[in-house]
Amino acid sequence: MMHVISINQQSARAKLASDVVLVNGWGIVSGVGPVDLENDRVPLPEGIEKQTKKVLANLETLLKAAGLGREHVVAARVYLVEAPRLLERLNSAYVGFFAADRLPARTVIAGRNGFRFVHPGLNLPPRHVDERKYRNHRGPR
Repeated sequence: MMHVISINQQSARAKLASDVVLVNGWGIVSGVGPVDLENDRVPLPEGIEKQTKKVLANLETLLKAAGLGREHVVAARVYLVEAPRLLERLNSAYVGFFAADRLPARTVIAGRNGFRFVHPGLNLPPRHVDERKYRNHRGPR
């Protein structure tokens, strides 16, 4: 059975995708950008460092809404525009978010358009997600 969590059902994001999908013991988070989760009309933060911190703060919010934490993340995919120029700055803002002994597998994909940084996908291992807790759960209101 599939369960979804949406932080703000009125946001533009909610019309396109769920914030977190829980299915068969897995938690999937995708498309986490540097937007304000409560009000997606708020301007984006300026600069790669601030956008990275905002994406990671959003990720923490989504994980918490699913009853999970950073330690449950097993893989991350990062899209980064201007990757050759910005990768070092992204890494400096990213380092320390995950515990050094629990770093998820990570792929950085050079993008061409959009946010400077977006964390489009995370895989959360099955043993940490109890889907029974989320029947009809749509996140905080």
